[in-house]
Amino acid sequence: MSSQIKPVYITRFMIESYRKEMKEVFVESNVYKQRNFLKKFIEKIIIQDEKIEIIYYAPGPKSALSKISDV
Repeated sequence: MSSQIKPVYITRFMIESYRKEMKEVFVESNVYKQRNFLKKFIEKIIIQDEKIEIIYYAPGPKSALSKISDV
């Protein structure tokens, strides 16, 4: 097994599949389905005072590229 981390390859089929699923989920008002869809991409959300930090799933070791602050 290689110790080198390989980037995830996202195909057009994957994007179209998620787009279709997202349209179906977010047209409805079912918060449970919406939350489950977002769990596929978001690892955790940290809210402290007025600052929000969203940490996304990313392969390999965690880095500054896998999170967005002050959103």
